Order: sequence, then structure tokens, then C-alpha cells
Amino acid sequence: MSLHQIASLVRRMAGRTAQSKRRRTEGILPQVDFLERREVMDASGDFPAPIADPNDPFAVEDSAGIQSLGFTGDAITVLDNGDYVAVWIDESTPGEYSIYLQRYEGARAGDPLDPLRTDSGTPDGAPVLLKTSQFQIDTVQVQSNVAGQLVVGWREVNGGQMPLRMQRIDDDGSMIGGEVVVGYQIANEPTFDLNDAGQIVAVWSQNNVVSGVAFDTFYFDETTTTGMSFAVQASQSSAVGQEVALDNSGRFIVAWATGNGYQVQYRRFDITTGGVAAVDAQEIAITNPSSYNIVRYFSPDVAVNDAGEVAITYTRRVTSTSYYAARDNREEIVVQVFSGFGGTMTPASGTAALPATLPSFGNEIMVTGSDVNGSAGRQRFARIDIDSAGNFAVGYQESLSTGAQVSFYLAQYAKEFFNGAWVGYTKAASDVVGVSDDYESGAALDFSLSMNDRGDIVTLFTTGVETPGGDEVDVYARRLGFQLPQDPDNPTEDPPSVIFTEEEVIGYGGGQQDQTPDGLAISEDGAKLTLTGNAWKQVLGTFVITEFTILEFDFDLISEGEIHAIGFDVDDDLAPNTMFRVAGTQDWGIDVRSLVVPGTSKVRIPVGQFYTSTTEDPFTRIVLINDDDANFAAESSFSNIRLFEEIPTTTVNIGGADVTANISSYGGAQDHAINTVTIDSETNSITVEGNSWKKIDLPEDIVISANTILQFEFDAETLGEIHAIGFANDPLNISPSQTFRVAGSQNWGIDATDVDQLLVDHDNDPLTPDVFQIPVGQFYTGSFDFLTIVNDDDVSDAVKATFRNIKIFDATHTPTITLGGVSSEVELISFGGSQDKAPSYVGIDGDTIRIEGNGWKALALDGVVEITSTTVISFTFESDSIGEIHGIGFATAATLGTADASHSFRTAGSQNWGINATSDLSPYISIVGNTWTIEVGKFFTGSFDYLTLICDDDADGYAVSQFSNITISDS
Repeated sequence: MSLHQIASLVRRMAGRTAQSKRRRTEGILPQVDFLERREVMDASGDFPAPIADPNDPFAVEDSAGIQSLGFTGDAITVLDNGDYVAVWIDESTPGEYSIYLQRYEGARAGDPLDPLRTDSGTPDGAPVLLKTSQFQIDTVQVQSNVAGQLVVGWREVNGGQMPLRMQRIDDDGSMIGGEVVVGYQIANEPTFDLNDAGQIVAVWSQNNVVSGVAFDTFYFDETTTTGMSFAVQASQSSAVGQEVALDNSGRFIVAWATGNGYQVQYRRFDITTGGVAAVDAQEIAITNPSSYNIVRYFSPDVAVNDAGEVAITYTRRVTSTSYYAARDNREEIVVQVFSGFGGTMTPASGTAALPATLPSFGNEIMVTGSDVNGSAGRQRFARIDIDSAGNFAVGYQESLSTGAQVSFYLAQYAKEFFNGAWVGYTKAASDVVGVSDDYESGAALDFSLSMNDRGDIVTLFTTGVETPGGDEVDVYARRLGFQLPQDPDNPTEDPPSVIFTEEEVIGYGGGQQDQTPDGLAISEDGAKLTLTGNAWKQVLGTFVITEFTILEFDFDLISEGEIHAIGFDVDDDLAPNTMFRVAGTQDWGIDVRSLVVPGTSKVRIPVGQFYTSTTEDPFTRIVLINDDDANFAAESSFSNIRLFEEIPTTTVNIGGADVTANISSYGGAQDHAINTVTIDSETNSITVEGNSWKKIDLPEDIVISANTILQFEFDAETLGEIHAIGFANDPLNISPSQTFRVAGSQNWGIDATDVDQLLVDHDNDPLTPDVFQIPVGQFYTGSFDFLTIVNDDDVSDAVKATFRNIKIFDATHTPTITLGGVSSEVELISFGGSQDKAPSYVGIDGDTIRIEGNGWKALALDGVVEITSTTVISFTFESDSIGEIHGIGFATAATLGTADASHSFRTAGSQNWGINATSDLSPYISIVGNTWTIEVGKFFTGSFDYLTLICDDDADGYAVSQFSNITISDS
């Protein structure tokens, strides 16, 4: 059997919080999803061992029968609650191959990060026999979803038939459906991955060419037994050791080694309803760009998280003789990290990577050695996983020589941050997880690992024992806790993001700018840098600037020069458009002299309002300038530099429930720097100052219906050009047709400045805010992502306004009328089509209906009302502001959208429209005080669905119609 054939197979337990991988013979599998809360690592500089419980592994199966190298497979997975499940092959009965499953109670074992916890493997019930066959079974694997349901897979060899089979298991342990065959006739080195969306991808090789099949909806649907086949490779060149990783959006990556060992390659795909679509047109190499005789690559593994970060590991052998130099003690476990899985994959190993010197290629992290020459022993079959934060764990096996023990190692890598930005990785822990017996004639050796978000890490490995009948396999497990590096001896509250050292502070802009190379002094704690003369300095690092990034520091001006500035850059060329001038006589850079906090030396710059950068394309240095070409007498100091994120959040009441949402930029270039957003949770207010266009990122879409109301308090301390509020879906392009201007000198948006017309709580008292209640649904309807707030003044940054107690709700209008002697509530809706113009306001108080503005409304009657010759309607009508038409009438479903004058009675108004009921000159109309009695059947008869109410005032929208005591009866 070749080295390629004994490379292990990955088995993932998909799901954000519970994942698992398993590898076949000589495989090691760390599948780790890290906690944010970790055990604190000793700061001594030594790599600590992960907390292990118990200190020694416990037996899962102390006699799994005689199994040979390459013909076994065992796996383990941990669930969200800490319980874990082991799956293994048993060959203790001659001529039979069996698959067993055992669940363990990890949930009651306590906090996985508590060193005093005790968990020696408490079985949850008896082992479950999943399968027994007379045919050889190998490469058993297990995967799970977040609900605790399992998929177990294996390969069954029946002569020339070697398919991959799967069995679905519900969270209660019951089988779902039968075995599902997903492989071809011959499925070599099969592997699969599963995500939370119910998608699954399996890949394998046949004749050294990789193929696969994908299921778009595989989960526990008994009728789903076939998937969509696809070719992994664009070319048909030889490939071995294929592995797959699938994210929760349906995008997956397959990695493999070329058959000649020259390269590790990958290719990405998307699962779509129409099939599997290739993202990469062809395979992409991440190692040798061309053939180098001194290097070979084997057994890759790949992992991906939902943040778009990808980790790929492999064995790299540095040979000086030939391809088969297997004992030259120059092997190395290597990791490469990439970002941008959903778009363009970019190297992201950062400072942990070695320089790009052959055979290292600039993005490689050496796990088992410190240079390109590799390390002693046979380190191989590396397995990797990456968590949602981008930390990763890599495991491998080591055998120093034939006849020695095989050790399984686990190394943990945490993201390293410098100046507040991610720059690379730090090795956080490393230790031996398990040790086999002597590695002699080929006993089966497997290793698998899984971790959940509690911090539980469970491992399973096998060891071969020499017996007269052959190599007997024993299966063991062990529980661990994961840790990240911290220094508990030096806790610092809000530590500086930049610590200065003489080695790291270097010149910027060339000798022409940095004319005082020695003009610097650093405080003992490294937090303060004092510059003198004509000094332009920089500190290298990786600086990711987001929309919410704040740069805060203390600035002391001792002797003013021409330019005193701070900023970020990507190279050594001067960049005034990214430099902030805090003092100086020369107009250069971005002027932020106004941002010094009054009464202090502190400067607070909202960097993200001026420019941003990304993880893929960050700034690579922070620049500090003390310029004085004329006299070389300038002196200033920068200290306590902090770079941090500050995301404003507010509370909006939606449908009676308070919802917390982030506030971010809106309108692209409309949102000018410098502006501020102040949140006061006690008064539930948002105060915006400066030329600010902001959006409130609602967690769920807001559906604006015909009855939706937007209510808020508004107060402008300094009026500008536009003060407005509204809704939008496009974060960059402003929407005047969906934004209500409540104040301001500029005619923009929907005019809502006439507070009397909107009938809000307006008392003309400048000391109290106005309460606006805007009937949004009368202007537009639809689904929206954002609530927008505008505080615009392109001329002055002094503009300032406050919005308080924002509420969004649907008004329910169900007045009471009497129909046929029965009093009942009816629904109020719009009537007259375009006649019902915004804004109009409806107030309901029992049987009283008040319409203000230009409102045409209708009451949906409970069933069809028959108007006969004896039908009478009586009601009370009042108005304190007469408009053009005030009236009452009837409509059908067909006439609801029209202004039907022939079935409407005009009770008041300046316009001659409808049946005149302004007086009782007609013998069929009686008016006593404010009460009308109309014999409707004397004017028209028929079947009607709605009672209509009219308050028309196209001229200025100040009309009022109030109807009450509406009764319809037959006299």
C-alpha cells in the first residue's frame, strides 16, 4: 500500500457548534470550534498542554478484533450540550464486520474548562449495533447537525463493488429510512461534509480522478436517496488524498495532492437548485508554482468557517535524494490560512508565516519546525479545523522510527492582534493527546477529534496490540478543554493599541521628510512617543479600519511647528488624504483640530467616517508627524493611542416590542465626516450632530401596510437644510420618495413640516419636542431593511437634532355602528382611490369617527347590505374646519376605488358634489341640530358592501369630518 493510500479520510461533523472529522489509517483529526471564553495559558513562554480529563484515556472498546493497517476507521463527535458519540468498526468475530455507536454523558461532567472536572467516560445506554456484514467495512465516519441528528457513513467492499453508504439517525437514536448509496462502483478514499442547511457533499476518487455528488436537501427526508453528480477536477490529472469542507451557505472547497506530489490544489463549488456550479474555472495550486525536485506534498486537509476563512494543512517533505526518501527525517506539517472564501481567496497567515524562500512560499505556517528545512521524525497526516473567529487547531501523528510508538499531537493556534488589528497567529498550546503501542507490522491506527462551543474537546484513537493471531485494535477516548493565550499577570484596562519601541519606530517619507532621525523619545512603558525637530515616523503593523473605527490618543503640543499629524498608510509615500492634522501652521492633511476633547489633551477621531480598509487590504503602518522644515524647533508627543470599534445602537419600538439595532452610515457621500451620533438610553433618544445621514439596521424587514404609523418626538437644537426620517432598502442611494422631512430650509423629500396638518402633539413650546405621527402607509407600502435619519447641512457642521421614542405600528380602526338593530365593530379602510390623499388622520372612539386632512374612508359592512325603498340612515355630523366635501354614502366592491357621487350624500362643503344633504329642503332628509336622518331608499336602492365617509380638502388639507351614532335600519 502506497503512502497516498494510507492517507487518512476526513469525516466532518457539520454544524456551527458541533463538528467532527475522522480519518482512516494513520490519520489524526482535530476538529475544533473554539470558545471565546478559554482557560488562561501560562505566560512563561512554554506551550502548555490542553486541560485533559481524565489524565489517561478511557477504553471505548478494549478489543475490536484483528484489524490491519488501512482497513479500519473510527470517529467521534461532540454535541452542543457536551454529550459525545463514538463510532467504530469491530472485527472481533471472524468473518464479520460490525459498526457500533456509543453515546457518552458529557453534559453532566461539568464545565470543560474546569480543571477539577471529572469525566472518565460515562456511557449513555448500551452500545448500538448499526451494521453487520460479511463484506469488509472500512472508513466509518459520523456527522451531525445542530439538532443532534447523526449521519454515519462507511465503505463496504464486495468484490469489485466498493460504494460509500450512509445511514441517517434521529436525535433519539432511531433509524431514518434505510441505507443510502452515494458513491460510484469504486469509491476510493471517500469523504463527505454536511452543513446546517441540510446540504451534503461527498467526494472520492476512481482511477485517481476525483468526482463527487451533492445533496441540496439530504436531511432526514426518507425519499431523498440521489444527489447531483459533478467532476471535481477541470483536468483529468492524477489526484490523491482529496478532502472537502462545506459552509452553511452551500459553498464548498475540495483540496487534494497531485499524484506526483508536486502540488496541493483546491477548487471551490456552489450547491444550487439546478446542480453543482464551479466557482473556480480550474484547480488552483497553493504550493510549488512549478516543479521543484526537492519538495513533495501529501495528505492535505481543509476547513472553512462562515466568516469566509479557509485553513489548509498538508505534509511537506524536503528531499535531497528521491521521491521515496521516506526516512530522511526532514518532514514538516504546514498550514496556510486564506480569507475571502465567498469571493477572492487571499493569503492570510500573516506574521506567523515564513518568508517566501524556497521551498516556503510566503503564506506557510510551520507547525513542527521553525524553518524551511523541516524537523526530525515522520510528522504526517495532518488534520485541521477553523472556528468562527478564525482560530484553528491542527493535529498530526509522529513516528520517529519503525518499531517505536506513534504519538498523536494537537497544536492550537490563536489569532494574533497588533495595534488592534489581526496580523497573524500565535501557537497557544501543544501536547501529546495519545500514544499507541509499538508501531510494528501495520496495526491499524486512527485518530479523530471534535469540539463544541462549550469548550469540550473529545478525542478518539486506536492502538494496535501484538497477539499470536495478529494486530488487535483497542479503541480509546479522552476529553479535553481548549485554551487561548492570555497573560493573567498584567491585566490592563483599555490598554494602548500601539506600544512604541526604538526598533519599531522608523522613518517615514524618506530622508527628505524625516530630517531628524534621532528626534524621538519613548516613555518607559512604551505608551508615549515624543518627537522633536523635523521628524516623520511610522510603526509597521496591520490596521483594519471599519466604518465604526475610532482613533483616540493624548496629544501634547510643546512647540508648534508646521504639521503635527497622525494617520495610516500602505507604503512609504506621503499620503495627506489619510493623515489627520491636529496642530500646525501649514494646511496639509485632514484638518481635525476641532476634535480635541474640550478641557483635555485627548483627541478622538472617527477614522471610519473618512476612509476604511479591509482584512484583505489593510493599512500597513501608523504614521506620526512632527514637521518643522523652517526651524527644526517643533516638539509634540502622542501617547495612549487606542484604535477600537464603537458601534452605536438604539431601541425602536416595533409593533409594541422594543428592538435593538445598530446605527450605521447611509447615503454614501451624503454622510459627511465629521459627524457624531449620541445615544441616550434613559430618554431613548438619538442625537445627530454635523452633516449626518444614518440608517438604523433593523434586524428584520419592516413591512409597511396601508395602516402603518411612524411616531416619534423631534427636537432641533440647530436647524439645518434637511431634518428627516424614513425607510429604505438601498444603503448607498438616498430615497426622497420614502423620507419625511419634518424640518429644514431645503425642499427635499415628502413634506411633513406642517405639524398642524399632521395633527401631532404640537404646543408651539420651543422647550418641548413635537410628537409626530406620520401615516406612512398612506404614502407608500412595502418591505424595508432600514429606518433612515437625516440631519443635513452642507454649509455648517453645527446642525444638531434629536429623535426620541421612535415607534412603528399598525393602527387598528374598528369603529362601532348599528346595523339592523345590532351594534358591531367594523373595519375602516381607504375609499375613492386617488381621492384618499396623504396625509389624513383617523381617530376612533367607540362609535365616533374623526377624519382630518384629505381623507376618503369606508367601513366594511358585515355582509351585503340591501338598500330598499324603506332603508334609513341616521348619524351625527360635526366639523370644526369645513373643507370642500364632507359626506356619507354607500359603495360596492366595484365602486370602492372610485369617487361615486351618485351614492354619496354631501353634508357640508364648498364644492357641489354628490346628493345635496346640506339642508332639509328635501322631504326625505331631516336635520335636527347635528343629527341627520336620510331616507336612503328614496334616492337609490341596491346591494352595497361599504359605508363611505368623506372629508375632502385638496386645497390645504385642514378639513375635519366627525361622524358618530351611525345607524342603518328599515323604517
